Amino acid sequence: NGSLVYIPGGAGLGDERSVVSVDRQGRPSPLPGLPLDSYRDVRVSPDGGRLALSTQAGLWIYDFTRATLSRPTTDPAAHSPLWTRDGQRIVFTSIRAGYPELFWRAADGTGSDERLLARAKDLTSLRANGWSEDGRQLLFVEVAATSAIGEVAIERPSDVRVLVKGDSPSAVSPNGHWMAYQSNESGRTEIYVERYPGLGSRQPISTSGGR
Repeated sequence: NGSLVYIPGGAGLGDERSVVSVDRQGRPSPLPGLPLDSYRDVRVSPDGGRLALSTQAGLWIYDFTRATLSRPTTDPAAHSPLWTRDGQRIVFTSIRAGYPELFWRAADGTGSDERLLARAKDLTSLRANGWSEDGRQLLFVEVAATSAIGEVAIERPSDVRVLVKGDSPSAVSPNGHWMAYQSNESGRTEIYVERYPGLGSRQPISTSGGR
């Protein structure tokens, strides 16, 4: 009948957001020293003392004790941070070459960005998602016409193995023995777990859809 229905307010990653901690009773507390920004990809360091997070301007490290922000890299195209298991480095995605690649750098900003993985140039997304138990294998998700979950040997970056095709994203259990990911093989997106690194024993976790 010509009426327009809409939701007031902005939409998308350009929105200003706050980062909060939430206690066991569900009470949120904004983190001090963090101005409103387009925060995403919030990752807690292994020791629990820092946050890695990205905005439209790049990557940031937040120190809980000092309530301060620092930049591990000045690359404005950097996003999707992932801590190494020892908390000494940050793996991140950069589109500086015009397509997504994985880099890493010392979390304190020393040294320089080092390329870890370059894949097909038609990818729309490439991001690090987890580690093997010994920290030698980095799990990643790539998205082009179809999605895939793979792993790359940190000591041999040319050694790449695709684990699961058509599914994303992924997460590895704390003990490194299971991998969780979403798949639409049933006709809708559900969450599955599967043994890692040997694969097998795939089990559905969600029953009414999930991401």
